[in-house]
Amino acid sequence: TQLSLNETQYMLAEDEALVLFNFCTEHSYGWVITKKNYVWRQLDINADKLKEKVADLRRSVTANDGRPYKAKLAFEIFQETFGKFADVIGNTKRILLVTNGALTSLPPHLLITQKPGIKTFKDLNWFVRTHTITIWPSVESILVLQSTFQSRDATCLSGQAQLRKPGTAPREMIAFGDAIFTKQDRLKAGQRSDDTKRTNNFEVSRKDFSAVARG
Repeated sequence: TQLSLNETQYMLAEDEALVLFNFCTEHSYGWVITKKNYVWRQLDINADKLKEKVADLRRSVTANDGRPYKAKLAFEIFQETFGKFADVIGNTKRILLVTNGALTSLPPHLLITQKPGIKTFKDLNWFVRTHTITIWPSVESILVLQSTFQSRDATCLSGQAQLRKPGTAPREMIAFGDAIFTKQDRLKAGQRSDDTKRTNNFEVSRKDFSAVARG
């Protein structure tokens, strides 16, 4: 269910900002919504250029050849994305991020908010030092991930959307899964029956899972 601007602002706390980026081949755009404000701006970087810069920055993080972290590049990426909205997010403490493209493969905590100059690694102005950043799959996930938010008093109704206070799910459910990480585990899983999966020292059937889900 799509949320209106008013519904989105209703769910935000005073110190939260919802940041949305849409990186495209030609033009890219950003939106920032806070409790009392919202802005929309065109960005100067496109999807391909961002992809190149993110890949370069990631290589400086994962390289084992002693290559230093490219702090200047981290600052450039910040300036071309979040920095475009510094006047809006500057007074917030928590950022809820929805994005696409290469930025999904780069933890925003690696970005730097001011020119690195000759600062030591520990003295750099890391983005994470000023903001807590949560990455969302979509704006609509606000309906599912309500536990992320502080308690709100009222219930907001609009069309088919019903925004409840966190922790007020109509029913509770717990489920257990059997994670498969290796090729050997996958082969073993294939030898088991379709109706039963083993989790450590006990077996849970599909029927059991359904019974738990039904409460």
